[in-house]
Amino acid sequence: MTVSGAPATTRPRSGTSDILAAIAAFESWLSLGVFDIRQRYRRSAIGPFWIVISTAAVAGGIGFMMSSIQGRPITNLIAYIIVGIMIWQFLSTALAESCQALIGRAAYIKSLPQPVCANILRTLWVQVLIFLHTMILYPFVVLLTGIPISANLLMAVPGLALLILNLGWMSVILATVSARFRDIPLVVGNFLSFLMFLTPVFWEPSSSNPHYLAAIDYNPLYWLIQLVREPMLGNMPVMLQWVGSMVMAVIGWGVAALIYNRAYKRLALWV
Repeated sequence: MTVSGAPATTRPRSGTSDILAAIAAFESWLSLGVFDIRQRYRRSAIGPFWIVISTAAVAGGIGFMMSSIQGRPITNLIAYIIVGIMIWQFLSTALAESCQALIGRAAYIKSLPQPVCANILRTLWVQVLIFLHTMILYPFVVLLTGIPISANLLMAVPGLALLILNLGWMSVILATVSARFRDIPLVVGNFLSFLMFLTPVFWEPSSSNPHYLAAIDYNPLYWLIQLVREPMLGNMPVMLQWVGSMVMAVIGWGVAALIYNRAYKRLALWV
C-alpha cells in the first residue's frame, strides 16, 4: 500500500515527482500525523497540552527575568515573549525533527513503494498540530495584557502559511542531508540553540545595540517569526518581511528540489 492508501508497484522515478506525489497524497499523511500525536501521548492524562504548560512556564520565567532586567512591568512584555516562544518552539522543533524524518522511518522507506517525501511532510504536520495546541494560550494572553483585537489578526493566517511553506523546503533539505551525514541532527540542534539568542524571540530589537539592528532586520528567521507574531499582537509585519519570506520560499524550494533530486535514488540506501 502507498501512503495515499492505494496500491502501487513502483516508486516515483525522480525526486521532483516524488515531492509532487507526496503532496498529492496529503489525505494520508494528514491522518497519519494525527495518529502520531495520539501514539506519542497515549495514556497521558492531558496529552499534548503538556507542551502548553511547558510553554507558559518558560515564557513566565523569561518574562519575569526580562522585566527585572529592564525595569518594566511584566504585562508589557509577556505577550511579546509568549507568542515569540510559541512560534520559535514550532519553528525550531520542526527543523530538529525533520532531521529524523527519513532516518526514523527507514523500514517503511525500504519496504514500501510510497513517496519518500511523504515522511517529511508527515513529520512537519505533526509539529503544526502541536503548535495549534499551544494556541490555547493566546486568549489568556489577550485577556491578561489587553492586546487590541483588530483585522490585523487575520494576517496571522497567511503569515503562518508562509512560515510552514518555508519550513517545508528547510525540512526537505535537512531530512535529505541527515540521511547521508548522521552528525547533522546534532549540529542542527546545537545551532538552533545558538540562533535562539541571536534572534529576537523573547527580547525586543529596540533593546539591542544599534549597530546590530541592521543584522536583525535581515535575519530570515526573524521575518518568519514576525509574520505570525505581529498580527497576533495587533500589528502588521513590515513589507520587507513579507517579500523576503516569499522570495526565500521560491528560492528555497528550488534548492530543495535540486538537492532532493540528486540524492533521491540513494535515500533508501542511506537510511
